[in-house]
Amino acid sequence: MIYKDGLEIPLKAELADSFFKRFKGLMFRKSMASESALLLSPCNAIHTFSMRFPIDVVYLDSAARVVHVEKSVQPNKIGKTIKSATSILELNAGMAEKMSLKSGDLLEIVKTS
Repeated sequence: MIYKDGLEIPLKAELADSFFKRFKGLMFRKSMASESALLLSPCNAIHTFSMRFPIDVVYLDSAARVVHVEKSVQPNKIGKTIKSATSILELNAGMAEKMSLKSGDLLEIVKTS
């Protein structure tokens, strides 16, 4: 579960916490469910090679504070490297705006079983 300002955001984040899971990310998937996200940790840069759909990329620091947002990153691109980021939340394109995510926002990411 993901919370912003104490309010639940209706997204379930899949955790990519190994080298292979982070490298594979969303490659080769046809789509991602609208209520889904991918949390890459540790991570401070991404690529969208072999992806089939655009994504929003939310860079988070160690406190889960948003340090940068890239909207609608198209397939086969290299995203920015943000040195202060320790994890990245990948969302369907348009979700960052829909959720009003911006630099400085503090998120709480709670692991559920």
